[in-house]
Amino acid sequence: MTGPASPVARDFVHAALIVDSEDALRARLVPALRRSVAAHERVHLLVGAHVERVLRDALGTVADRLEWGESATFHLRLGFAYERLRRYLAAQHAAGSSVHVITEADVSAPERDAPVDRATAHLSYESACGDAYADYGCAVTCLWDSRRHPTPLIESVRTLHNHELTDSGCLPNSGHVGSADYLRRISEIPLAAVPTMVDLDVGLVALDQLNPLRAALRGWAEARSFDADATGDVVVAVTEVATNGLVHGALPVRLRCWHHGDTLIVQVDDSGDRPIPPTAGFRGPGSADRVGGRGLWLARQLADVVTMHCGESSTSVRLHFPHVGTHGRPAGRLTGPPTAATPSRRQARAGVVSAAVRARPGRPRARRRRECWPSHGWGTPAPSTVRGRRRSAPGPPTAAHPCGCTHRDAHVPSRPHSTSAPRRSPRDGISTGGRTAPPGSRIGTGPPPGSGRRTGQKPRWRPSGRRTPPRRRDQPSTSRYCR
Repeated sequence: MTGPASPVARDFVHAALIVDSEDALRARLVPALRRSVAAHERVHLLVGAHVERVLRDALGTVADRLEWGESATFHLRLGFAYERLRRYLAAQHAAGSSVHVITEADVSAPERDAPVDRATAHLSYESACGDAYADYGCAVTCLWDSRRHPTPLIESVRTLHNHELTDSGCLPNSGHVGSADYLRRISEIPLAAVPTMVDLDVGLVALDQLNPLRAALRGWAEARSFDADATGDVVVAVTEVATNGLVHGALPVRLRCWHHGDTLIVQVDDSGDRPIPPTAGFRGPGSADRVGGRGLWLARQLADVVTMHCGESSTSVRLHFPHVGTHGRPAGRLTGPPTAATPSRRQARAGVVSAAVRARPGRPRARRRRECWPSHGWGTPAPSTVRGRRRSAPGPPTAAHPCGCTHRDAHVPSRPHSTSAPRRSPRDGISTGGRTAPPGSRIGTGPPPGSGRRTGQKPRWRPSGRRTPPRRRDQPSTSRYCR
């Protein structure tokens, strides 16, 4: 620990919600959600589809006032999901907002005969978030279904949360175990035995052996049908852990790789007497200028499960890379109010962009067309002659253009359609882009149907009759600015 906890950290509510039926879920969570909505508190739910259906049916229209995240594949990698939620809370805190997050972890194993218990491994992150999330002023409630997990695991879940949501409300937990104590106790449990036959067995004594190690790891992962991105994740994570052993441990460092079904497993052992801190890898490296401190943290982001054992004369780190979890990119959506750095969806639709985007160099600004039909083929044909060239004549508009205008609407340069309307011809009201066309003018319309005239011709003249210079090759077509 780095010092006494801040007042915000001391008031951090990390609650466990343990249910054994849908009735228990409604009895405990629905009243709490109604109280939060009545108090105008933000609540974000990251739960499974079944729990969401039960809550929506019980809440009715109140459910629309809650924020529902997409939990599909969110927990594909346990460490990545933990870090992603931390960054979300940090962003809300930086924006001056507070949100109550209710999450249901999907810790089911991707394989039926999985070599590691993901639920037990997830408890380490449950314990670590008690310290990592404490400074952001946002309450976190973790939903666990006792029907899916054994009783000892559920009891461990209860001790890792400082509050529990019951029928009587959210009550403090007197049996809470601190993060450092739990993680230290977990690191003292020996790992399962390594198989006698392994795919790779490498001894490292110097940093210049890392390049051959990377090549061996890449060939091993590719031989197990891992694609380029997944192979890169395996190589980076394992290399980071091996580097930690070479730098901070005692030589030699032994690295063994094997597979269990579709899961790749790597164990790195060193014989040093300096145990790894139990909380290593659960907090980010801090400043971007800091050198080092990213090894285990990066490994936890890339591997699905990372377990450690710190013995009296050796330290072991084991990484698991399931084929499904390593290839799938963790998805899901965390909603929240837009920050100043990210424009809202409404602002994006209105074209509100940053000054850096508006002033992007090397992008010539194109002139808006004064007529829609030359680029879109809208209008009605009739031949006319301008400066000796046959042009199209006006006709009644037959349909609206997808951009929202008709062939009679002018596109004023550098101004949207909704700005001051251009003046109309005194004879037939044809738009001339802010100028008054002379009587009988046939500018700005398209060819009538059935005349055989081809649409989509580019106008080479202005309302005044002067020809426009040809478009430069580096200048984009102006038809795409008709929106």
